Amino acid sequence: MPPPFRSRTVGGFAAELGVFDFSDVRLTGVHVHHTYRPDHDAFRRLGGRRCVQGMHRYHTGALGWSDIAQHESVGPDGSVWSGRDWRRPPASSRGHNGTPRRHPFMFEMIGDFETVEDAAHDRLTADQRAAAVGLCALVCRRFDLTPGDAVKFHRELGEPWKSCPGNLIGKDEWIADVEAWAPGPIAETGSAGLPGARHRRYAVRPGDTLWSIAARHGLTLPQLGEWNDLDPARPIHPGDALRLPAGAQAIPETGGAP
Repeated sequence: MPPPFRSRTVGGFAAELGVFDFSDVRLTGVHVHHTYRPDHDAFRRLGGRRCVQGMHRYHTGALGWSDIAQHESVGPDGSVWSGRDWRRPPASSRGHNGTPRRHPFMFEMIGDFETVEDAAHDRLTADQRAAAVGLCALVCRRFDLTPGDAVKFHRELGEPWKSCPGNLIGKDEWIADVEAWAPGPIAETGSAGLPGARHRRYAVRPGDTLWSIAARHGLTLPQLGEWNDLDPARPIHPGDALRLPAGAQAIPETGGAP
């Protein structure tokens, strides 16, 4: 969202996505970019906040845009930095930004993932890749999008052609990771209706939705439904008790990024 920019983990992003008011907006896809500049070295020297602030100044000052281009920025440490209001179309690629009511979700991975004469400038870290793949998966699940159709690299979006998010990043492997993504280990599988299925109880908190609870614990809505006798027409309330698989671990919602 607008400045001041905030850092979260993927879990914090998932929790916000689950309760965000999209009543008059639909996200239609996910656009994946790299920043080129700032790069990993700038992130180490300046920290995430100053990097995002610098992009905001450049986009609004030098380029004359109304806001920072991207909805989120992902740091090398896996931090997820807020950006443009999710209700507003991004400045992703001319002709592909959608409309105020139907538009893609766009994020930038901080770094330069190009090779020049077989030498890589930056390498996508495991934490950064996991967070970026998680953002793709969460948005696709939230809006029932098929990753292979909905997730687009900048280089797929027409003229002028760019290699973004970098020739070090392959699309097929990326989509496979998005399709397989699960935020946390689930040690026990099966349904609550099965004899002996291990579970624990979760007390609904203010602001929770079924979707945010499922996402925060590495479950899909159908999986959460298997463990509970849920009526989609009946709202949940703070203090209600839900059953979760015993091994479903909540993703931390806050991070300590700079």
